[in-house]
Amino acid sequence: MKIFKSEQDLIEKLEAHEGFVVSCAQGEIDLNQFLTEYDNFYFRFALDGHESDEEEKALLSKYASRITLHEVLANEILGKLCSENDAQKQSFIKSGRLGPFQVVQAIQGLVKGAHNNPL
Repeated sequence: MKIFKSEQDLIEKLEAHEGFVVSCAQGEIDLNQFLTEYDNFYFRFALDGHESDEEEKALLSKYASRITLHEVLANEILGKLCSENDAQKQSFIKSGRLGPFQVVQAIQGLVKGAHNNPL
C-alpha cells in the first residue's frame, strides 16, 4: 500500500507540516489552529511505515531525520496534551501530562533543538 503519491508528495507534506510546527513555535498561530492544521500528521499518514509497501518504506527511511521530529511531537508532546485545568492536578502532573501552555513551550523547544536539522 502507498500513502504518498510520490517522493515529491512526501516532501510537500513534510514541508507543510514543518511549517505548521514553526508557525506555532513562533506564535504565528495558536495551539488550537495548529492542532487543526497539523491534524495528527505522524499518525494520519502512518509515517512509521506500517501501512507502506517496501518501496515507500525505503522512501520514509530516506527522510527519517525529518520524520523523527514528527514522531517526537506526536508521542512525547501532543500525546500528553490535557486541558489547562487538568494540568494543575497532581495526578496529571505525576503522569507527565502537559497543559496547552506547556505543549507550546515543548514545541518551541523541539524547534529550537532542531537547529542542527533546520525546519
